[in-house]
Amino acid sequence: MTILDPPSGLAERGRLFWSAIAGRYELAVDEVELLTEVCRSLDLADRLADDPAANPRTLLLVRAYLGRSLAQLRIPDGLDSPATARARTAGAARWAADTGDQTSSRAQRAAMARWHPARDDA
Repeated sequence: MTILDPPSGLAERGRLFWSAIAGRYELAVDEVELLTEVCRSLDLADRLADDPAANPRTLLLVRAYLGRSLAQLRIPDGLDSPATARARTAGAARWAADTGDQTSSRAQRAAMARWHPARDDA
């Protein structure tokens, strides 16, 4: 597995998140780009939260963007049981249907297989 160096300009929180994800998963090119934006958004959210002059709405928008971007990465939190993973997939499918997202069930299954590989310890 190739370990990717973090992009330049990341602050502490962005670098830590980069290291946690890039050091654990093999990422496709589009996932690397998305991870880069997530890390930059984490740093921006920290700067906005620490700035008393910052518009609170801007922080809310950054956090919303961050939540959507993290969902797109589909990184498991390590706490998912198989039932929770299925529920999350079903919720994502409902969200896709409501928003017009054309992500196929085949693509969703591929993502689940990637992030939640079957375990042979049973």
